[in-house]
Amino acid sequence: MGVDCYGLKPHNPNQFVKPTINWDDAPSERETQKFFNETEAYEEQVKGSYFRNNWWWWRPMWAYATSIGLEHGIITKEQANYGEGNDGSKINGKTAKKWGELILWDIAEGNVRDHETEYKIQYDMAKEHNDELDKAMQILREVVQAETGDKDIVPNSYPRKHKKSWQELWDRRDHRASYPFSEENLKEFAEFMIESGGFSIC
Repeated sequence: MGVDCYGLKPHNPNQFVKPTINWDDAPSERETQKFFNETEAYEEQVKGSYFRNNWWWWRPMWAYATSIGLEHGIITKEQANYGEGNDGSKINGKTAKKWGELILWDIAEGNVRDHETEYKIQYDMAKEHNDELDKAMQILREVVQAETGDKDIVPNSYPRKHKKSWQELWDRRDHRASYPFSEENLKEFAEFMIESGGFSIC
């Protein structure tokens, strides 16, 4: 699961033709692969046509992008909330261009690099914390396996006292470890916005 952003009027001065395929015709594996390859080539040539992140990458990237968009009055709070779902909400071309240019300026100023450095410290600490919890959960699993004789047992089927212990360990996980952030990803999004002619979030 993730977020797909589609350019509304992507900049395409060389008039590259977007590939199409009729899925109702049950295309062969070869035809399907050809379509995917051509689509990938089209998206590389027409930068404003498409941008995608899974939810883990999207959330911290969108949070940073919207924070400076709001700070500089380029987007509204309502627009900032568009990225919390994928219902087809749209950002118009003028806003998308100004917003993308602001992000590239912020990158050039070194602000994003500083944010990435600070973010990664917290991200790595969260991962280390979760690694220790994973070790404890594995020990608990081995105890449960020995007691029940069930090598394939899942936490939901643990005996009550062990199930409670597993839940307590799980509740202590730091979920920041699931959400990476990078300047490169933010830059790619900014370049997409500038070239998109406006975009929808699906």
